[in-house]
Amino acid sequence: MKKLPKEIKLCKNPRCRKTFEVSPWEKGRKFCSKKCYHSFILKERRKCKNPSCKNVFEVLKNSSRKYCCKKCYWENKIGVKQSEEVIEKRISPLRNKYKLRKENRKCLQCENDFECSKQSLQKYCSTKCANMSRRGNIPWNKKEREKRTCTNSNCNKIFEVSINSTQKYCSKECYRKDIRRCIKGKCGRKMFPRKIRICPVCKKGFEVVVSSKRIFCSIRCSSKNKEGKPRPEISGENSSSKRLEVRIKIKNSLTGNPKVISSQRKRFEDPVERNKMRLNRIGKHQSEESKEKNRIASLKNWQNPEYVKKVLRKCSPNKPESFLIELFQQFCPNKYKYVGNGKFSLAGKNPDFVNIDGQKKIIEHFGDFHHGEERTGISNEQHVQERIDLFAKYGYKTLIIWEHELEDVEKLVEKIFVFNGGK
Repeated sequence: MKKLPKEIKLCKNPRCRKTFEVSPWEKGRKFCSKKCYHSFILKERRKCKNPSCKNVFEVLKNSSRKYCCKKCYWENKIGVKQSEEVIEKRISPLRNKYKLRKENRKCLQCENDFECSKQSLQKYCSTKCANMSRRGNIPWNKKEREKRTCTNSNCNKIFEVSINSTQKYCSKECYRKDIRRCIKGKCGRKMFPRKIRICPVCKKGFEVVVSSKRIFCSIRCSSKNKEGKPRPEISGENSSSKRLEVRIKIKNSLTGNPKVISSQRKRFEDPVERNKMRLNRIGKHQSEESKEKNRIASLKNWQNPEYVKKVLRKCSPNKPESFLIELFQQFCPNKYKYVGNGKFSLAGKNPDFVNIDGQKKIIEHFGDFHHGEERTGISNEQHVQERIDLFAKYGYKTLIIWEHELEDVEKLVEKIFVFNGGK
């Protein structure tokens, strides 16, 4: 399918002036987004009427606003000094309300006054005072400190730490490097107890941690050990579930309601019910008679228009149908409407496109797979003629477009023009 070409346009809004792509059926579009459209049509810019201000502000076209703020309004109406008095009179009750919510308290550490709300649980004026009270009234800068050397043998840096701390390394990097060396056994001290084991393949000694389950010295030795050995068969007669020891363990391990367990055992012992359980697990195969009954019932349901609407309500146009929608909007706009979602039906069939311009015309799209000879059991020409004759009984002319015809757009457009009478 060929994609239709797109045009590039400039946004009409003078504040935006962005470029945007437009498809051929949206040629009348002038704005890049809804925001630009509303700001251009609904809003306008005005100058503040206060001669000392002259700011520019955005307002809706219907509004009677003339000033940018209340201060400019009162200055122009009364004067500068009187306007400040008016604003203070209006703001002062709000300040009093704010003050009523607050109260003064004393800090438990420095005993200075601080202001806070009545509902809060604050006891200290700042985080410094809170931390000093937790550390025994001693600031962290004045605490007793000492110098230590880094335990990493490659580093040996001197760093300052408080007396109570358990720090041994100058940084985290030194700590990580030292642990890696100790695990490999390169440093003098060993962090984990180790022992020597002998590989059963190459019979070489290798060092391992005591708690590890490693047997071979390398992956090569472990793969050599598995080469000649055949793998045991688990399925069939050699399965572990058929052994008596395992069956007895399974019976003894059953827990829960004893009545339910006994009923399950009785069902399993009966061969008829055991076959039913097997069919439920695997699934039944339908006979030819039941298949024919289901086919006849489905045909009756599809003749009912209410059932068709329920099934096709959630259907949306596929890729070839959406391509045809774009093509109709470009070459014959406001003539055909998509009805493939069950909005329109004739004789139990749901056509894809119907004419809205007052003419009795239908356009159907046939997929090569679903409407092919293998699925229908009839030749394509016969299948097309049947559909044309069916809609002709109700006075409708039909045009059928196959999926392979969408590859050549020029021929398809000519076909549609001929069907519409060269319009």
